[in-house]
Amino acid sequence: MLSPVKFTILPRGRGNAVSDVVREVKKNILQPGLLLMLLGIPFLCMLSGCYLDDTGKEYTVFEMVIRQSDMDVAAIIELNQLAVWKAGMGVWFFLFAPCLLTVGYMITVSAERKSGNIRFVLIREGRLRYCISKLTGLALTGGMLLVAGYGIYGCLTALLFPPLSSYSDELRQSYLEMAGIDNIRFYITGRLLGSFLYGVGVSVFGAFVSIYFRDRYMLMCIPLLINYMYTQMILKAEIDRLEDFEFVNAINRFRIENLLDVKWNMDWYITLIYVLALYLICFILFYFHIRGRRDSGDWV
Repeated sequence: MLSPVKFTILPRGRGNAVSDVVREVKKNILQPGLLLMLLGIPFLCMLSGCYLDDTGKEYTVFEMVIRQSDMDVAAIIELNQLAVWKAGMGVWFFLFAPCLLTVGYMITVSAERKSGNIRFVLIREGRLRYCISKLTGLALTGGMLLVAGYGIYGCLTALLFPPLSSYSDELRQSYLEMAGIDNIRFYITGRLLGSFLYGVGVSVFGAFVSIYFRDRYMLMCIPLLINYMYTQMILKAEIDRLEDFEFVNAINRFRIENLLDVKWNMDWYITLIYVLALYLICFILFYFHIRGRRDSGDWV
């Protein structure tokens, strides 16, 4: 059971947009479920598959940690730290990460809505500033939490699996070429940047839901369902026209997970612009929803 959150109105009218966003991020992160949010990401990563044996059986990161004593991990290049870190974002991660990243925001929104005092906040800072700070705070929180959680998972892989430098030059070079990695430091930096952008992107589902709902459990569960349905819709569209390469390539640009691989090409930029467009639509809906509320502030 999640602990109740007390909502207190702060004297925000004299601040600026930046201070409002910082305050929102702090409110979203400093929640009773912070530990759940931070440790939930590494846990989901540990459930991802990272190795296929000769029979085609896939093993998760958890299983490989347990089976290390039964096999020569140091001779298997696919089990180096970098490879296992990259493999951490699997099916379970993409399914449940959107829910974990928005837990803090949803708890805050639920407490504010039920307090019935949002009208006083709107008087002090205005609708436009309120909407901007809320959505920006949500986006930054999602990105920061994912980078932190994925970073913790990276530290675990560094402790549990052999470094790439421990393999022979031939194996190491072969892996780097196969993975398309030219510079390891640039790759890690790009991966963390991509994680931040992906966290920002998938948090938009929570932003849409938070406009119309106030129950904390609905707020946390519905984004998960929307994310699942959204992913399945894209997958079905691709399968139905699998032979049409141009169509598949076009529809694939709407996969938010494309942001994970920072490629700086046209397809990647289209995905980024698409996510920004979703936030813009969400902002417009949010603003007009608030503008239409002239009651006591006890929103539905």
